[in-house]
Amino acid sequence: MPICLKIAKTSEEKNHVYQLRHKVFVEEEKRFCHHSDHIIDRYDSFEETVNILAFKNDIPIATIRLTTENPIGLPAFEHYDFTDLIGRIEEKCACLGWFCSLKKYRKHRGLIHGLLKMCVREMRKVNARHILATLHPPLFNMLAKSFSAKPVGEEFLSERLNTPMLPIHIDIELLPPGTREASQDPLQMIFSESDERRIYQKDEIIIKQGESGNEVFLIMRGSVRLLPFSKINNKFLPNFDDKGPLSDEDVLLGPGQIFGEISLIDGGKRTKTVIPNSREVDVMVWPPLDFIKQLQYDRNKGFEVCKILANRLRQQIEGSSASQYESLIKRILIDASRNGKVPVEIGWLAKQSGIWLNELEHLVALWSKKKWIDLDRNMNIHVLDVGAIEDTIAVV
Repeated sequence: MPICLKIAKTSEEKNHVYQLRHKVFVEEEKRFCHHSDHIIDRYDSFEETVNILAFKNDIPIATIRLTTENPIGLPAFEHYDFTDLIGRIEEKCACLGWFCSLKKYRKHRGLIHGLLKMCVREMRKVNARHILATLHPPLFNMLAKSFSAKPVGEEFLSERLNTPMLPIHIDIELLPPGTREASQDPLQMIFSESDERRIYQKDEIIIKQGESGNEVFLIMRGSVRLLPFSKINNKFLPNFDDKGPLSDEDVLLGPGQIFGEISLIDGGKRTKTVIPNSREVDVMVWPPLDFIKQLQYDRNKGFEVCKILANRLRQQIEGSSASQYESLIKRILIDASRNGKVPVEIGWLAKQSGIWLNELEHLVALWSKKKWIDLDRNMNIHVLDVGAIEDTIAVV
C-alpha cells in the first residue's frame, strides 16, 4: 500500500495529528509527561498553520507542522532567539515543528522527504522563503545533506520538551541539486490542486487493469509505466522487468501528465495496469466528484483531456518513432530545468526516469555533441536548446 499524504483539514484528521504527537513523544519516546491523550498548542489554531499527516493502510504514521509568518510570531521563537538571523534576511519566514513518525517508519526517506516537500510547496503559495526550526539533532545530518540546512547556534537542552535541540535555517531558494528539482511542481498542471498526495514504491501497483476506477492521478515527481497484463498460472501478473518496456503497448509518463481519467469519464473498468517506473513516484490524486467538476466548469481542461486521449489513441494506432525512455528523460529534463533556466543533477534525472546512470550518461554524451545540453564538472545538465529537445519527444 502507498503512503498517503494530506493536509489535515477535518476534525478527525486534526485529532489524528494531536494524538500521533502524544503517541510518539510521550508513549514511545517518553520525552516528557502529558496528562491527556493528545498534544495541541495555540499555534495549531492559527490561520497560517498547516499540519501535514501521513497514512499507511489508513493508519496515521507521521506528521509535521508548518507555520508561516504572522503577527503573533513563530513557534521556534519560544525555544531560540532568531533575531540576528531575521535581521539579515528580508523574505518571509516559516517554522517547522512537531515532526514525528512511528518508530517503524523513521528510516523511510521517501516519507520524510515527502512531508518536507509538501511544506516547501505550502511556503511557495505564500511567497515564504526561509525555514526556521529547532529540531532534534539526529535529524540535522539528513536535512543538511538533502536540504542544505545550516545550524545558526549551538545545541541546547529544551527544558520544556526535555530533549536536545538545534536551531537551524533552510533557504528553499538555495536547495541542492536533486532536492530542488524534487520540490518543484510540474511546469504544466492541467488540474487545480487536490488535498491528497501518495508515494508509491517500485514494487507497488497503482492501477490494475480490469478493476473499477474512481480516481485520477497527476504525476508530481518520478515516472510511471502503463502496460497490459499477461495471464500466468491463472493469475493476472504485470508483464514487466527492470530493463524497460517489453512491448510497443507500454507507455511511459512523467511529471505533469495524468492517468486514470478514462474510467472516470466513461464509468468503465481500468484499461491499463500502471506501476512506478522510477524507484518511487509522487502523485496527486482526485476523487471522481472533484475531477468531474473541473471538467464541467472549465472547457479548456476538458479540451486538454481530449487531446491527451487523442494522442494516446494515435500512438496506439500508428506507433511512435521516438524511444519511450528517451522521450521520458527529455520531458523530465525540460520540466526540471524550468525550460532551460536552471541546471539538473544527472543522478537525480536517472532515478526519476528509472534508467541506469551509465545509460543516461551515454544519452547525455550524444546530446552534448548535438549542442542540446552541456554537462558541467559537478555532473549537472544545462539545457542549451529547449526547442530541439522538444521536437524529438513522443506525444502521449
